[in-house]
Amino acid sequence: MRMKVIHIVDEFSQSNHGILEAAVSTSNDLSNSGVTSEVWFPKTTSTHLFDFRGATPISLASTKLRDLGSKFCDSQKHFEKTIVISHGAWRYATRLAWQANRLGCKWIYTPHGMLEPWSMQQKWLQKKFYWHFFEHRFIRRANVIRATSVPEYKNLSSIFTTTQLLSNGIAVPGDRQHDLSQKKRVLFLGRLHHKKAPVELVEAWLASSLRHNQDFELIIIGNDDGELGKLKSLLDNTRANVQLRAPVYGDEKRKLFDSCSFFALPSHSEGFPVALLEAMAAGLVPLISDGCNLPDAFSEGVAIRLTPVPTDITKVLESVVLLSNQQIASMSDAAQKFVRERYSVESMASQQLKLIHSL
Repeated sequence: MRMKVIHIVDEFSQSNHGILEAAVSTSNDLSNSGVTSEVWFPKTTSTHLFDFRGATPISLASTKLRDLGSKFCDSQKHFEKTIVISHGAWRYATRLAWQANRLGCKWIYTPHGMLEPWSMQQKWLQKKFYWHFFEHRFIRRANVIRATSVPEYKNLSSIFTTTQLLSNGIAVPGDRQHDLSQKKRVLFLGRLHHKKAPVELVEAWLASSLRHNQDFELIIIGNDDGELGKLKSLLDNTRANVQLRAPVYGDEKRKLFDSCSFFALPSHSEGFPVALLEAMAAGLVPLISDGCNLPDAFSEGVAIRLTPVPTDITKVLESVVLLSNQQIASMSDAAQKFVRERYSVESMASQQLKLIHSL
């Protein structure tokens, strides 16, 4: 009898693309080992194009707990062979996974950085109330609390004894072919949310010499989550070498990575930054903050550290100008090797399979 993994996500949309990617990245590998995967999400009119990697998408007509419980019972024949993995915090995914656990399924709770200190400080009063009366009470039933980064593991394991560290898997393409004649592009790819500091990045760029350097260009790509208006205001009536583009996926995203040299993410807080690891896997040199939750990238010397402060970002950008093409190529190769050795899909699928069988 095949085992089943049910991933429960809060929504199916462009803005939730990173969590969707994290959920299904190992689905094909798990299927080859006898584990089928499904992704459950609220019914949506979204036309977002997404590769489910062999997982079956299940659109839910209702997210009321009573209706979800009934649907869950109708769809499962062997609860003991089903693992439920909830993604995110505060919303219906936790409640449904709790209900499934009460019915006999094993439950892996994956908050994706939403319980990290910076995130908890945002709307802290609401979260404190909900945590005390609901979220914490629900997730005490979870069989495993899954952390996707070392800093998140340290924070969660101080609260839950069932915390385990298991990152997400990234597909690594072939070695990058370095075109030393192409323009050096710095890419920001992610939600345009103040947590990720895209406004600070653009402010720093406009204050740097790169603004007038024809060999460089800044590209900002992402769905608006509150910061697009500020970005447009900053760039109005300027001739800066900064582009605001619509999101891209699949082959278009791979082509974009190939055309860029650096990936900038001066984030205040991340769970597991999927877009960052994808960019590094494609050979982009990371310019990242401690909030990206990837400390081993610094200890291994494959990332350049910055903070979400414009003056600091400007200093880092000015240092990038001094790098030779050969240095950039060497750092690019190191970034690819780092992801291949530590965060490949194959390696993470193997670890997930061990966890599933242990449950």
